[in-house]
Amino acid sequence: EILAVLPFIAGWMLARSGRWIWAGALLGVAVAAKLFALPLVPFVLGWPRLRAWLAAGLAAGGLYLPFWLQGGGVGQAGFSAFATTWEFNSSLVGLLGMVLAPAPSRLVPLAGGAALMAVWWWRWRGALPERARFDWVLGVQLATSAVVNPWYLLWLVPFVAIRPSAAGWIALPAVLLSYATAMNLGIELA
Repeated sequence: EILAVLPFIAGWMLARSGRWIWAGALLGVAVAAKLFALPLVPFVLGWPRLRAWLAAGLAAGGLYLPFWLQGGGVGQAGFSAFATTWEFNSSLVGLLGMVLAPAPSRLVPLAGGAALMAVWWWRWRGALPERARFDWVLGVQLATSAVVNPWYLLWLVPFVAIRPSAAGWIALPAVLLSYATAMNLGIELA
């Protein structure tokens, strides 16, 4: 996570000072390190900063290029399994999975989360990257994901420190509850 969080924060800070191309390049590095960063990028770069978006694309693509050239791709088989079958610490996906088939239970939360993020982006587009609520964006992303590993909440730490919120401060220690599973607690289930 740190290989993605650090370049993301650095890119965000550079964007705040108007250094858009370097900001884009660092955001591309963050996306290459962790695809989880991708939904945050529009809240930093806004639109129409085409050169910054190009720098982000070149940085991310350049880091993946050696894998593509070797013919191994970027782990499509593993990514496909992760996207279609894995579920861990999900919230909305797990709840919808009780009443919907697996595919819709994954797609409905993602579509709703993407729509909400688009509305927020439209609302904040004139004040990006200063006023974007990354904690809210991350919260929606975590709530709509089928897999939320505890360390994903590390992404919240810098944004909760910058703009403290009760929800953020509650989420950070509450993530420890994700380790309270039967296996971790040594409980045998029949």
